[in-house]
Amino acid sequence: KKIDGVVKRRVENHKRYQASFQEDPDIKIQKNERADISSISFALMAQSLEHMAKIASELRVNNIETRPLGGGNMSRQPFWQVRYGVQSFPFADQIHEKCLHLPNHPGLTGEDIDFICDTVRSVKL
Repeated sequence: KKIDGVVKRRVENHKRYQASFQEDPDIKIQKNERADISSISFALMAQSLEHMAKIASELRVNNIETRPLGGGNMSRQPFWQVRYGVQSFPFADQIHEKCLHLPNHPGLTGEDIDFICDTVRSVKL
């Protein structure tokens, strides 16, 4: 009974995040103009590991939950190294080190999303 509303809200939130970060030179985001994305989070890439850590810290100070991007460079995982050996995947390393998730709960308001985006953008190196 709730699914249509949940999906609609998450799509709206995702679009708001995307619009907010679209022109920000310090933040990289995924773009897919052909899709409406209804995810539990919004992923972004910071300038560096240090920048990502500072963003995560500022989010925590403001009681905003965040997590590193799941997966990242799978070749860093022991199971991979046993099976395939150590391999170089430079872009996967960037994702592993510089990406994080922002919340996309259907209960978040537009003002909540704006506050989260402002918090992220307030962090400079």
